[in-house]
Amino acid sequence: MSPASALHRSISPLGIALALVCASPAAHARPSLSQARVVMQKHAPRAGHVELGLYGGLMVPAHAHGFYSTQWRPLRPELGSVGVRIGRYMLPWFGGEVEAGALLGRTADDQRFTGGALRAHTIFQLPYRVAPFVLAGAGVLVVRTPLKVLGSDFDLAGHVGAGLKFHALRWLALRAEWRGTVTAGRDSASGPLVLHNEVLFGVSFLFGGRPAK
Repeated sequence: MSPASALHRSISPLGIALALVCASPAAHARPSLSQARVVMQKHAPRAGHVELGLYGGLMVPAHAHGFYSTQWRPLRPELGSVGVRIGRYMLPWFGGEVEAGALLGRTADDQRFTGGALRAHTIFQLPYRVAPFVLAGAGVLVVRTPLKVLGSDFDLAGHVGAGLKFHALRWLALRAEWRGTVTAGRDSASGPLVLHNEVLFGVSFLFGGRPAK
């Protein structure tokens, strides 16, 4: 056997092994990226879908709130917040929602506080299974208490929010978010506007929608 032939036979297996090792990461990189894309797009929101949702959480009212007509009283640090929402998404990443809810709690001296909220907003979300979102809108907050407590009040309100959705199934999504709601304050000394913070958790049922092309 010639030296050249022996060298050729010894190098060939080594070259094949090296080629396989070098090709392996590239071969596996494409499937892993593809798999991640599939996971992120699984159950992703569709254009034209409708969401029906329920939510609950807590509102932390501003200390100098303006929820009164006959007399002002401080509120306890938190109010219960529950409600329903309906949303229509014209695009996978853009839609509009309307909410109706109740605010339940007590004043600092243990008088019952009952309020309501009617709100509408536009919402922008990333069109993936795990979908961060932001929203902004306006509405009204209504207070109904006895005259000796706070009386009844009707306040215009604007709000912004940010949160996260998880589309667990094609027809089911879980949702968590923060809201900042701005209303009139107690008086000019406290400033014309005050901010109420709210944390909400909800579940949404999805209907319809056009499959992605």
